[in-house]
Amino acid sequence: MTIRELITKYPDATLDLMTPGGYVYLTPEKAQALLSGEGTSGHPGDSRHAMNIFADEILSQNINSANYYKGDWRMLTVNSFSESQVAEQQIETGMRKLDIQARLFEKLDTEFTNMMS
Repeated sequence: MTIRELITKYPDATLDLMTPGGYVYLTPEKAQALLSGEGTSGHPGDSRHAMNIFADEILSQNINSANYYKGDWRMLTVNSFSESQVAEQQIETGMRKLDIQARLFEKLDTEFTNMMS
């Protein structure tokens, strides 16, 4: 289940999330604002370092584990990427780095040749 699905199913619940990016606390009003596309804030463990988080980033996360007590949900979430998507992204990033390195070495070789002429 995603955060979006949980908010839709339990619109009056308070959500206390531990996400891969940090902590996010959502009142029912903040949760409804997320569904409208409004972002929220989260922090890595110290609220002095709070940062804005896009609505889609939170809403698409999958719930890994949840505990419900007196109207409050406490949840551990994970990104919605599958392992294969993460692997594909890492391969693509690696390929881009190799391409950049190859172009850099080619440019260095050309410049060195021009300098020696």
